[in-house]
Amino acid sequence: MSTTQQTKACTCIDRLIAKVPAQADALLDIRLAMTGHGEPGQCVAAYFKLTKTLSGWHRQDLEELRSLLENRIQIEIVVEESNHRSRSCLSLGNNHDLSLYCEEKMKMAALQNKQSNRIFMGFCWAERV
Repeated sequence: MSTTQQTKACTCIDRLIAKVPAQADALLDIRLAMTGHGEPGQCVAAYFKLTKTLSGWHRQDLEELRSLLENRIQIEIVVEESNHRSRSCLSLGNNHDLSLYCEEKMKMAALQNKQSNRIFMGFCWAERV
């Protein structure tokens, strides 16, 4: 993540912490991970926790945070039989439940890989060239 992107992410997160200090733990988890000290899955889980607890008053801030996460994190699908790996953009949309979101992505992967018995999904940092 570039210095500019890190600054933008930290500014967004700091603004949310100031507005909703009760959510500081989840927001600090995202900040820590996005600055290179954590896993992308932590960011996604914390984001979903925030969407469940924050009211409409904070939607604009959440939209900015969502955009930052979508630009920085990808979904990785691994098909065990062929060890084929594919990545797609993280697209959180209006989803508010991590389990349902992952279930939907796994169903889509299963439809694309009908011959496979085992498909794995995870979150990874987007590769920047």
